[in-house]
Amino acid sequence: MNKWVFALVGAVTKIMNWMRKDAPVAWLFLAPSAVGFALFYLIPFVMGVFYSFADSSLDRHFTGWDNYRELFASGSFRKAAFNTLYFSAVSVPLNLVLSLGLAWMLNSNLYLRKWLRTAYVLPLVVPVASIVFIWQMLFDWNGSVNAWMSGFGMHRVDWMKTEAARYVIIVVYLWKNIGYNVILFLAGLQLIPKDYYETAQMEGAGRLRQFRSITLVYLTPTMFFVVILSIMNSF
Repeated sequence: MNKWVFALVGAVTKIMNWMRKDAPVAWLFLAPSAVGFALFYLIPFVMGVFYSFADSSLDRHFTGWDNYRELFASGSFRKAAFNTLYFSAVSVPLNLVLSLGLAWMLNSNLYLRKWLRTAYVLPLVVPVASIVFIWQMLFDWNGSVNAWMSGFGMHRVDWMKTEAARYVIIVVYLWKNIGYNVILFLAGLQLIPKDYYETAQMEGAGRLRQFRSITLVYLTPTMFFVVILSIMNSF
């Protein structure tokens, strides 16, 4: 009996000593996220890559690069890839510039600053299904935009069947995702010591020089994260 008690106490002591270390505790906190990432992202991605080299998900006969050759030869795929690249090339820089400008504005002593911060965050909590519904109310053939255009004597536009469809999607994307980047840039701006700006002002540096030499330098990690996140969201 005593042997079992001593063994149990020894095991508990080892576990407590293991828990006191930083790395095991960190892994314990990361474990739920790691499991979720593996189940819903990593494993499906690996299975998708495996199925891309098979003729079907049922027979699973290895076909080599035939599926990819057929895909790249498809005109629909090339058009979709071009539209995706065009969307990313336009939306990501716009998202970066607009979110940084809005964060810079909200970081100053602006009137109704707290209310504006809330306004930019509200789209983050809107579900994607609701965004589609809002888009339909605005840009549908019988939507609000076409109703306003008809009221001013202009012709209705089927937005999703013209070149304007790209810009409509870009506007909706910016409206939905710009608030999160504003929060990131605003947090980064608030971490920059005010003494740096005061010293630069005493040295005769203008606002443009302060923005280029202080703000952009300290916001480089945040900008890198925002760019990576925006590129992932755009795809």
